[in-house]
Amino acid sequence: MRKFYTTIFVLCFFCAPIWGQTGCPGCEIFLPPGLTADTVFISDAPSGQVGFYYDGDISFRMPMTTDPVHDLDPSIPEGFDISSITITSVANLPPGLSWEASQTEFDPTVETDGCVKFCGTPLQSGLFEVDVIVEAQVFIFTETASFSLPILIEPGTTNTEGFSIMNNSGCGTVTASFVNNIPSNAVAGYSYFWEFGNGNTSTDENPDNQLYDTPGVYEVNYQAVIDTSDYYLTQVTVTAASCDDVLGGRPDLKVNLFYPNGEHLYTADIVQNAFLPLTFDLFIPIGQGIYALQIVDDDGGIDGADDDCGTVNFTNQTTGPLSEGDLTVELVIFHPVDTILSTDTIYVYPIPEAPTISGTPVEAPCAGDVVTLTASYDERIQWYQDSLPIPGGDQPQLEVSENGIYWAVYTSEVGCTSVSAEINLSFSALPEAPVFFNENNLLTLENPGNLPEDVTIQWLWNGAAIEGANDLVYCIEMDGNYSVIVTNNETNCTNTYLLSVIYDSDFVNCTSSTGDIGINQLTIYPNPVRYRSLLSFETYELMDISLVLFDVSGRTIEQHDHHQQYGQLSYLLEMESFAAGIYFLQLKTPYGSKTFRVVKQ
Repeated sequence: MRKFYTTIFVLCFFCAPIWGQTGCPGCEIFLPPGLTADTVFISDAPSGQVGFYYDGDISFRMPMTTDPVHDLDPSIPEGFDISSITITSVANLPPGLSWEASQTEFDPTVETDGCVKFCGTPLQSGLFEVDVIVEAQVFIFTETASFSLPILIEPGTTNTEGFSIMNNSGCGTVTASFVNNIPSNAVAGYSYFWEFGNGNTSTDENPDNQLYDTPGVYEVNYQAVIDTSDYYLTQVTVTAASCDDVLGGRPDLKVNLFYPNGEHLYTADIVQNAFLPLTFDLFIPIGQGIYALQIVDDDGGIDGADDDCGTVNFTNQTTGPLSEGDLTVELVIFHPVDTILSTDTIYVYPIPEAPTISGTPVEAPCAGDVVTLTASYDERIQWYQDSLPIPGGDQPQLEVSENGIYWAVYTSEVGCTSVSAEINLSFSALPEAPVFFNENNLLTLENPGNLPEDVTIQWLWNGAAIEGANDLVYCIEMDGNYSVIVTNNETNCTNTYLLSVIYDSDFVNCTSSTGDIGINQLTIYPNPVRYRSLLSFETYELMDISLVLFDVSGRTIEQHDHHQQYGQLSYLLEMESFAAGIYFLQLKTPYGSKTFRVVKQ
């Protein structure tokens, strides 16, 4: 049956609310058209990303019978109705997510369609196998099983002007990758500098992944320098010149610009009667090579024609003032360079200390005992048993009464988890209840052969232990409530049985006090017997004696006939080879017979 329910539970993850729900209402059901009424269907869970709000609906249809489940797994019997399916627990949700189903309970005979909404902001990345614990009922049988619903949460991504980080947070160790948002596309003039915050730097356009293996906050700094623009001569300032007019007037200055090959490039407008310093505003692209810049006093041919005030040479890398003779000029060459600076952060959260578990018994507990396990954390605990999360097991203490391997998982506030060591609890079986009966004041265990091999027996009267009463039988001397405790000495587990007994005065010392079959003073010792026992009695007269030993089924085991016996008699019963159990010894005389119970250990 367990295998059957494991298959159909893929659908009933969303059947009822449990302790883990925190509210994501408003899901919508979307099922494929033409879907069979009695079938198994569940839609996929969408993927999410750390740091981005997750909002996803999942639709499902549950089976009404075991028939569609049988089609998936032929080992599951078909032809049974499923009367109810109930969620008892959900564990291992991606930290930060919660869920809520469309309705609380499903009766498959009434309705089978539903949906669930997952919502929240994931805190950690990974493929989370969400464990769902369910109970399903077929007829009067209820079975518990689990299934896993995978939800992929991809690493978080941050984005700045200059770069993006893939996987910017994690627990214990983070390996981050970087995307350059300002690529060169193989164009010259780009340069980069990365400072990763972990002690590493790089000048690569696309750096290698970086490892952050110590908890902390790491600042990543990025610089891109784009040097791809032309050079421009934007200003020429004449600060000194000796080419005044001959008549003493101020010069009429102009600028001539020549290419490196001597060709004329540009002539600025004349400035009449110029005062120094004089600035000419230009915007002339300057390439590679040596350019020539001439300053001229333009007199239109009067007073000595045009005066050459001087010529200076420069390149696109020239800085500072230039001089030739009495001429001094300053150039402004503009070369636009873009610099992009960006900063982002990587967070490495500490893995919490693994929870420790106290309360483990020194000795193996017995069936029926309750062991209380206590985790070292007071909150955000989930207990597991044999790989399955325990329904409602989210408290610091867990009461355990079943065999299994137990452990606890702690989740920190930022979603980092740690796992305790496993504890294997095995509850030893109790000895079989020591049922006994009374016959002629002799209390005798019914099934001594079912006792443990190493056992301690203790008889009690009205709740008090009877000193020395440690055999399989006990001969009572008064009325009362008699009980017997049997202890398995290997496990220290005990069981008990109680019986109210009335003392019969006709059987003092558990033997008949009358001589109604012609004998007196009859004893059997020891009884119970392990190897041999001695039967003793006295006859009143000469008579034939017959001894018959038979088992509980009435089958005769031995018979011994003795003729013309008289006086004090003894007979040895050899029982070493007999199986443990109850036997009956019958003593016959011409006056009647008596039967006695003999217990073989």
